[in-house]
Amino acid sequence: MNVLIVYAHPEPQSFNGAMLKVAVDVLKQQGHRVQITDLYAESFQAVATADDFLQRKDPSYLNYQAEQEHAFRTGTLAPDIRREQEKLKWADFVLFQFPLYWFSLPAVLKGWVDRVFTAGFTYGEGQWYSNGKLKGKKAMLSLTTGGTDKMFSEAGINGSIDTILYPINHGILYFSGMEVLPPYVAWSPDRVSESQRALYLREFSQRLRSIETTEPLFFHPLSLYDSDFTLAPEYRRPSARTEEMTAAVWRNDMETVRELLDHGFAVNTKDGSGRTPLMTAAGLGRTEIVRCLLENGADVHILDSVLGASALHFAAQGGSVETAKLLLKYGAHLNLQVPANGLTPLMTAVWHRNKEMVAFLLSQERINLNLRSTFGSTARDLIEAAAVVGGRSGENEERTDEWHALFDAHEERLAARMSYPLLSVVHHRDQSISEEEQLQQLDECLEHHREINAVFPVFSSGVDGHTALMVAARDGLAGAAERLLRAGADMRIVDEYMHATPAHKAAYMGHADVLRVLAKHPDFVEIIDCQGPFNGYTALHDAAWHGHFEAAEVLLRAGANPLLKGHDGCTAYDLAVKNGSIRLAERLRLAMERYKADERPSFEK
Repeated sequence: MNVLIVYAHPEPQSFNGAMLKVAVDVLKQQGHRVQITDLYAESFQAVATADDFLQRKDPSYLNYQAEQEHAFRTGTLAPDIRREQEKLKWADFVLFQFPLYWFSLPAVLKGWVDRVFTAGFTYGEGQWYSNGKLKGKKAMLSLTTGGTDKMFSEAGINGSIDTILYPINHGILYFSGMEVLPPYVAWSPDRVSESQRALYLREFSQRLRSIETTEPLFFHPLSLYDSDFTLAPEYRRPSARTEEMTAAVWRNDMETVRELLDHGFAVNTKDGSGRTPLMTAAGLGRTEIVRCLLENGADVHILDSVLGASALHFAAQGGSVETAKLLLKYGAHLNLQVPANGLTPLMTAVWHRNKEMVAFLLSQERINLNLRSTFGSTARDLIEAAAVVGGRSGENEERTDEWHALFDAHEERLAARMSYPLLSVVHHRDQSISEEEQLQQLDECLEHHREINAVFPVFSSGVDGHTALMVAARDGLAGAAERLLRAGADMRIVDEYMHATPAHKAAYMGHADVLRVLAKHPDFVEIIDCQGPFNGYTALHDAAWHGHFEAAEVLLRAGANPLLKGHDGCTAYDLAVKNGSIRLAERLRLAMERYKADERPSFEK
C-alpha cells in the first residue's frame, strides 16, 4: 500500500515528531511504501492567492474555486500544488499527523487542504461525498490535544472530540470520497507521565498495523438523500426529543406526549428502532395515546424500518382490540403483508396467540384468509405452528379446535356473502344470455334483495370489497348501473384497496356510457373531483392516463376540474402528454384555459 503522511508540527522533537517516526517505522515494517509532506520543514505556502494559478480564467476578478477548476483542467496550477496532488494520486492511504489548534487543524494544514483539494481534483461534476473523486482511498487523523479525554467527552467542557473532528472527517475527507478510519488521539501528552506517552505510542503502532482491516466511520451515502440533499426520515438519527417521546409512550405518560406534540414534535418521526410513536403505542396497547397521536396527524400507513410492519401489525402483536379498532377507523390496511415475512395483522395475531384480536379481525367483512406468508402459510395454518413455539406444545386439542372454530364461522359467513343474489347477478353473469335478459334478472333480484350496497367479501378475487355498482362501472354495464342507482346504490362508497369510486373505475376502463349514467345522478357532484388517497388521481386523471378521449369528454362536460394535480404533481393534461394522447392533451389544455377563466361547463343531459 502507498502511504502519504501529511505532517504539521514545527518542532521535530515534539510528541507529534515521535508519532511521525513511529508511523514511518511501523508502516515500512508492514511492507508499505511511505512518502512524507512535512509542511513546516518545507515552508509550505498556506495562504490561497491568485499566484496559485499560472494562467487566469478571469484576470479581472478572483473567483478562487472557479480558477481552481480551470487551472486543474488546463494543467496550470502552481508547481507546489501539482506536486502534492501527484502524491495524493499515488497514495492509497493518507495519514494526517498534527496537534489540535483551537479545536481544528493548524493553519498550515488547513491551508494545504484549501490549496491542494481543488475543485476538479477532489470534487466536482456531481462527484462528492460517497461519490467523490478520491473514492477508493483511505484517510485517518492522528492528533494530540492540550486537554484530557474527560475534557473532550460529551459532558466535558470542550465537548465531544467526535463532534469537534466531524467537520474534518466528514466535511473534508469524506467529502472528497475517501473512507475515513476512526482517529487516534493522544490526550495531553505534555501533561502525562513518560510511561503514559510510551503507552500512547504502542497503541498508535497497533492502530497502524490494522489499517487494512479497521472498519471506517459510518456516513450516509449520497444515494439516501433526496433532491434537496436532505436525509430520508427513516435514516435520520433519533434526536433527544424523539427518545423522550418514545420513553413517554412506554411509561404511558399522556401529559408528556401532549406537551411534545404541542411544542411541534414531528409525530411521524422514527426512533432508533425504526418505529414511529404510533407503532410503539399500538404495540403496547396505549389506546388513548394512539388516539391522541392519530388526532395529531400520525400516519397509519408508515411502515417500520426493520421488517416493514404497520401500526396495525404491532397492535395485532400486542393484542389490544380497542387500539386495532382505532387504527382501522383511520384507514389502516386490514390485509397488509409485511415485506420481510409476508405476515398480515391476522397472521401476526395468530402467531402471538391473541385470541380476542383474532376474533375481532375475523369479524371484519374485508378480511382475507387466502393470503400466504413467504413461508407458504395461511393464517389458519399458523394455529398449530404457534401452539408449539416457546414451550406451548402442551396445548390440548380442544383449545386448538376453538381457534379453528373461529375460522370456520368466518368461512360460513363468507360463503353466504359470496352467494348473495345481487352480487352474483352482476358479477357472475351468464354470457349466453342477452343484455336485456341479464337486466331482467337484475330487476327481479332488486325486487327481493334490498341490500343494494352490499360489498363482495375479500376472497383474493377481482371484486374484493366492491359493491354491485362498482362492478357494473368497471365492466361497462351502463344499464345495470342505471338500475342500481335508481334502486338506491351509493356511488360515494369506495373500494377496499385504492379507495376508488365507481367514476374512477369507469374512467380507468374508458366506459363513457357508464360515466353518462353516473353524471345524471345528483350525488355525482360529490365524487367527480374525488382524489384517490394514494396517488391523488381523479377520474379525469384515470381517463387521461389511459388515453380514453370520450370518457374524459364526459367528465369535462360534467364539470370535472382539469387543474387538479396528483401526488406526482401531474394534471390530467400532463398524463395525456406523457402517454402520447395528443388529441386528448389538446382537449385538456383548452379545458384548463376555460376553467381558469371560470367558463365551467355543465353536463348536457
